[in-house]
Amino acid sequence: MIIREFLPRDEETMVDLFLEEVDESYISHGEMQMGLSCDGVSYLPDFKEKWREYFARQVRDPQISVLIAEDNGEMIALAIFGIESDFDKPYGVLYDFMVANKHRGQKVAEPLFNKICESFDKQNIDEMYFESGSNCHRAHTFYTRRGAKHISNIYKIEDLKRFV
Repeated sequence: MIIREFLPRDEETMVDLFLEEVDESYISHGEMQMGLSCDGVSYLPDFKEKWREYFARQVRDPQISVLIAEDNGEMIALAIFGIESDFDKPYGVLYDFMVANKHRGQKVAEPLFNKICESFDKQNIDEMYFESGSNCHRAHTFYTRRGAKHISNIYKIEDLKRFV
């Protein structure tokens, strides 16, 4: 397995891999904010087109990094991450992290995750934040084994006019 930086020729394969592999457990508030899901349980019919638009925007943003894991020329995992600074100090954000189903449990995620951490470390970033769908239990186990702590819950209120 090799881990390398994203190349423009990877875009279609990356999006196709993600769309083939992602399921409803991946849904979090981010997918709801992007208009991919309205209930946090299932995707809307046009979610694939919206994902394509999202990825196209992400890979063209110079502030965002994308790593690809390949095995014998086959893309098997991807990570999209970057640095943000709201106020106090810059911090890392892991926007998307996905390993193809048939490669899960085969030590693919760990070296990819380590490369993300190495990239942040080279830029003097010592904290990373990320979200994960509430039903993405394997990912939660992976992250907590690496020291991640659950720090918040996300809530949504619909129909704010009722408070006016």
